[in-house]
Amino acid sequence: MTDANWNMPPRKHQWDAYLDKRDALNCALWWDQGTGKSGETLAQAGHQARSGKIDAVLIIAPGGVESNWIFDEIPKWWPTDIPMESFWWSSSKSKTKKFAAAFDEFREFDGVQILAMSYNALMTDRGAKAARKLLDTRNVFYVIDESTAIKNPGTKTSKRVLASAKYAKARRALNGTPVEDSPFDAYAQVKFVDPAIWAQHGINTFTQFKAMFGVFETVQLGNGKSFPQLKNYRNLELLKSCLLEAGQRLLKEDCLDLPPKSFTKVYFDLSPKQRKLYKDLKDHFTTVLESGETVDAEMAIVRLTRFQQITSGYFPKGEDDDTLEEIEPGANPRIAALGTALDGVVGQGIIFAKYLKDVEAISEMLKKRGETFTTYVGATDPDAREQAKRDFQDGKVRWFVANKAAAKGITLTAAKTVVFYNNPFSADIRKQSEDRAHRIGQEHPVLYVDIVARDSVDSHILAVLRRKKTMACTVTGDEFKTWI
Repeated sequence: MTDANWNMPPRKHQWDAYLDKRDALNCALWWDQGTGKSGETLAQAGHQARSGKIDAVLIIAPGGVESNWIFDEIPKWWPTDIPMESFWWSSSKSKTKKFAAAFDEFREFDGVQILAMSYNALMTDRGAKAARKLLDTRNVFYVIDESTAIKNPGTKTSKRVLASAKYAKARRALNGTPVEDSPFDAYAQVKFVDPAIWAQHGINTFTQFKAMFGVFETVQLGNGKSFPQLKNYRNLELLKSCLLEAGQRLLKEDCLDLPPKSFTKVYFDLSPKQRKLYKDLKDHFTTVLESGETVDAEMAIVRLTRFQQITSGYFPKGEDDDTLEEIEPGANPRIAALGTALDGVVGQGIIFAKYLKDVEAISEMLKKRGETFTTYVGATDPDAREQAKRDFQDGKVRWFVANKAAAKGITLTAAKTVVFYNNPFSADIRKQSEDRAHRIGQEHPVLYVDIVARDSVDSHILAVLRRKKTMACTVTGDEFKTWI
């Protein structure tokens, strides 16, 4: 069950997909996180290089994930008999002469050239020119990893990715949760793979797409203006068929002998001071709603964020000052609940937190407990990110403390426990975060722990995430499994 195009033996689902899609120019891998889609993608690219269809690979991925391709995935999966040179585009180093010389040397390589960069790097002038130079001079196998990065077709990133895709010889979109938050997330991702899929249904714009799959109601505002408000989704079976036309859907439980996930919650009570702040905010918000005042999505998110910050022990300094201050310094019930949860953990674990203030508080708590840990946040530089991953995977530290910067594309299978100190508002980020530990290479059951404030927004957020998961299962055709 292999050929010379695999550097290491594939699993059966990888081999079956390889035989089916290795010659396809354009295809999406809607594979669950941890099912080995990176290895599958590189094997397919290797096959097309062997057959003379392509002689370069361009990989665009979220920050911190692009280096994972260079240091982990390519060495593991690229066929050793196909000459290849890989290059990690680092925006922070791209202005130096040494970097420019290294890139020029890479571009002179006669074999397959593999260039990996982040979506943010692609948005810089130097990064865009480097990618375009490859696309203009080589037959490129274009890969976008975690393709929900372009789910909003109106962003500059989406426009740049879609504009550059037409210069590629072959295309692959990789994502295990293509419609986790909304069916509308599918439009740009499918368009990257094959624009003809939408065109055959008379869809040539995002507006037409939303009209096809959404039910809208006109809402009149007091100033005489109006706006279309989404009421429901429709034609989800058609959307499901379009996703499957664009690529393959694969779930972990269908193809891997992975140990199970299990979920639990650790509850805590807000302090009297927190409860008063929470009630005051709730009463104020209710008053606004009852007055008939229009509450837009941005305002609702701000209020939801404020509720969550209170339950996490913080509150903005002032009306026009978003600086977070501790409600009760040295006495945070959520931190205490986290400590209780960690007392029962055996082995290594990951702690995900939403706010940087949380990461700081968790780090301070771990220091007091004498625990070893590393942190991984958006401000962590690329080299430090690589070191943090390696230290955790090699068992040098017990805890990996992170925010959503670590939610996608990295492997943290040393963890047996994943703690959600508080939750994101995105079902995609939640699911992706879970799968950092639950993927190929994991040999133990993984326990997921949610820290939840009783009678608070925490339960509401979990309920919303669950509803989004139910909707996503309808579109992708997955059987709904018990979740959080």
